[in-house]
Amino acid sequence: MSSKVRRPALRDLNRDKTIMLTFDDGPDPCYTGRLLDLLQQHQVKAVFFVVLEAAKQNEDLVKRMLNEGHVMGVHSIRHTSPLLQGFLATGKEFLAYQDFFRQYGIRKRYYRPPWGHRNIFTAFFLKKTGIRMILWTAMGDDWKPEATPGSIQRLCRQRIGRLGILCLHDAGENSGGAPGGPGRTTEALSRLIPEWQAQGYHFVVPK
Repeated sequence: MSSKVRRPALRDLNRDKTIMLTFDDGPDPCYTGRLLDLLQQHQVKAVFFVVLEAAKQNEDLVKRMLNEGHVMGVHSIRHTSPLLQGFLATGKEFLAYQDFFRQYGIRKRYYRPPWGHRNIFTAFFLKKTGIRMILWTAMGDDWKPEATPGSIQRLCRQRIGRLGILCLHDAGENSGGAPGGPGRTTEALSRLIPEWQAQGYHFVVPK
C-alpha cells in the first residue's frame, strides 16, 4: 500500500476522458464478490492484480472475474516487497506467475509489484517471460484507516484527471490495509461509476 503516485506509460489509454479501474490484493471472499456485482451492474470491466495465495484459496472468484470479462494480473505470491529479493527468489516468483497464467489459460499477462517496488532483476524477468508491468497514475488512498467512502470519492475525482489508471483495493486487511477498507471502496464506486459515465468517461482495460 502506498499513496505515492507512479506514472506508467499510457499506451492503452487512447482517448480523452478514459479510466482504467484496477484493484490490488484480492481476491477476498468478503469483498470481491460485492465489487464484481457492482461492476456487472454498470457493465464496467476492470483489471484485478491478484495475490497468488489468495487466488488459490478463492478459485471461484478468479473464475468469475475471467468469465465476466475482467483482465487478470498478478501482484506477488504473498504480497511481499521484491526490494530485498535476489535473482533466484525473483525468478521463482515469476515462474509462479507463469504457472498461474497457464492454469487459467490467460494469454495477456500483466504484473503490478506490491507498493510499486522493483529490484534490479525485475526488468530482466519481465522481458524473459513477456509479462507487462502496469503501475498507476492515481490512487484513492482507500487503504488508509481514516478513509471513508466520501474521502475516496473526493480523492478519485481530484486525481483521475481526464485519463488515468486508478489503483484501488478489493482486499488488503492482511497486508497493511485498514479493516473494512474494500467495502468502503465499493460504496464509493457505487456513486463514482455512474457519475463518471454520465460525464462521458470511458472505462477500458489493457489491449
